[in-house]
Amino acid sequence: MHSAVLFGSFYEQLKGYDVPFGGIYLLTRPMAVALKLDFVRDVLTRDFQHFSDRGIFYNEQDDPLSANLFTLTWEKWSALRAKLTPTFSSGRMKEMALLVVGVAHEMQICLREALTLSPMVEIKDLMARFTIDVIGECAFGIQCSTLRDPRSEFREMGKRIFQSNSRSRIQQLLMTAFPSIAKFLRMSPFDKEVTSFFRAVVEETMRQRDLEGPGQRHDFMDLLIKLRDGDAKLTTNEICAQAFVFFLAGFEASSNTLTFCLYELALNEDVQHRLREEIQAISSKYDNQITYEALSEMKYLDRVINETLRKYPPLGTLFRRVTETYASPGGAKLMKDMNLIIPIYAIHHDPDIYVEPQKFNPDRFGPEEVHTRHRCAFLPFGDGPRNCIGLRFGLLQTKIGLAALLGRFVFKPTSTTPRSIPFSRKSFTLTPDGGLWLNAVELV
Repeated sequence: MHSAVLFGSFYEQLKGYDVPFGGIYLLTRPMAVALKLDFVRDVLTRDFQHFSDRGIFYNEQDDPLSANLFTLTWEKWSALRAKLTPTFSSGRMKEMALLVVGVAHEMQICLREALTLSPMVEIKDLMARFTIDVIGECAFGIQCSTLRDPRSEFREMGKRIFQSNSRSRIQQLLMTAFPSIAKFLRMSPFDKEVTSFFRAVVEETMRQRDLEGPGQRHDFMDLLIKLRDGDAKLTTNEICAQAFVFFLAGFEASSNTLTFCLYELALNEDVQHRLREEIQAISSKYDNQITYEALSEMKYLDRVINETLRKYPPLGTLFRRVTETYASPGGAKLMKDMNLIIPIYAIHHDPDIYVEPQKFNPDRFGPEEVHTRHRCAFLPFGDGPRNCIGLRFGLLQTKIGLAALLGRFVFKPTSTTPRSIPFSRKSFTLTPDGGLWLNAVELV
């Protein structure tokens, strides 16, 4: 059972009590489970000062890449976040969109070639290769060529990051429950060979850029180097760590969202047809090109992606550490250094919030319905000051990937396509267990 589903079962058992949170034990360590949306809102926004840390283990001394924007504690995080926020502005996204569109065109060609051999496509692998090539272009400024070579080193390293074994799962449990012991034992969250590979890639990219002089590539690495040389004074370790987490978040979260979305569209032909009509109608206004402006007009595309993120949030659970002892509105206290769990997957599948939560219905995200729901009923990227800094980029590459595929191809289930996707227990993100095959037909 995936941890998101497990925490969902705890949520179901506890939510009937009229309390803002319940409690469970991780080994001998007590943890709180958020049960009420008002309490979730308070944790993420109103009372953020009490919950400013994620409580996720990192070991900067032995694994510098683990000290990134996702894991850092408040003092280091707030300074770094302020430096990096401008790199994800609307203007930067427009510049990066050109790079993503180029990779999307290559994906169209690769899929067309694959269909000459078989109508069946392993969609999970194709989406992973697409997002790796996108991140290679936008984060590292290099061509990974994973679409052309499924066995590329970037693809293999991506697999190793997210596929844990029994030893690493035991280590992860120890790092979560007893971080001080894990740090004393010099444990690292990531495989040393993986982090050495990414560090070498970043350092070589920086060396090449320094030889070439100031660049105008408009990619993430270009922006990080400007921060290094400007007033922000980012260190090499900080640059490597941020490029690494950009790869982690941009590759896995977006590839899974694309995979789940195409799966649902294959099972729901009416939704797929309606979305394709929107994509083709709006693209025709822009010379049949995928542009940043065209994407901004595709409102049904937004709904389809949001419904996918509701059913399959990239992180099924958010963690927070209590940084100051906190008294809830009901009087119950959370003591300093306790961990708090916000069960996103459970909230997104709560029938008291979403009618027929297992049904794929993009119209849930029409403006009228969104207005009637609590703001914390939908948390695919978190909320408040520590929400996902790269959410704009993640949505951008997801939209471009879908527009490129659905404008040219029709997707249908195969005889072996499951009607309910089992999740991999080996990945901390929500990802399909094994491959996911669909039939694809190119439009005439």
